[in-house]
Amino acid sequence: MNNFIKIFCLHHTDVPERKETLTSFFDKYNIRVEWVESFHPSTEKVKEAKLNSPLTVSEISICMKQFWVLNKIVNKNIPYALLLEDDVHLEGIDDFRYFINRCLSEMKDLKGDLTFVGECCGFKPRNVTPDKYVYYQPDYESRCAHAIIIKRRSAELCIKYTNDNDLPMDHKYNQMIQFEKLRTCHTEPSILQNSIGQGNLNSYEGTIIRSGDWVDGKMTKKHT
Repeated sequence: MNNFIKIFCLHHTDVPERKETLTSFFDKYNIRVEWVESFHPSTEKVKEAKLNSPLTVSEISICMKQFWVLNKIVNKNIPYALLLEDDVHLEGIDDFRYFINRCLSEMKDLKGDLTFVGECCGFKPRNVTPDKYVYYQPDYESRCAHAIIIKRRSAELCIKYTNDNDLPMDHKYNQMIQFEKLRTCHTEPSILQNSIGQGNLNSYEGTIIRSGDWVDGKMTKKHT
């Protein structure tokens, strides 16, 4: 199906079952994805970067994948893109297309530069209400980097840091947000990682929002 946000998915090829799981999900809902599989930790490019970096080769690999996507967003003039890492937990989100479209719409209304759609460590916006998905709070910066919506202008400001390889990517986003004064938004509900455990869309108060819980923007029920 066309007219949906461009999606990039960063895949570590040593764990093929992650791609298999996500491919089944995307195929089910006819969602097109560009897989980013380059910059394996064993490649010479990553090993060379490691010589002058405090990061592990795995961390460098993720940074290189993320910055490759940011550069492509700029070079191909992609207005907005969704960046996913292959450990996102999407199973059970039957309204994924609606969820992302609404997050993008609210992000634009808030004039956001990038929106962290993924969550970890219980980091959530304040004053969450069931009729709203995206929040802007000036003192909040990055959240985990496994699910992010970013606009082209923000990517253009970030790509100057492409070869730094000095911080893990979630911390690098913090730095870029500060240095470039990016207007950062966060979603609630949000997408979890498989490594975190339970759930798909995580709602506030530690509960899980599943398909069908949102009707016309209203939370109809909660699942614990």
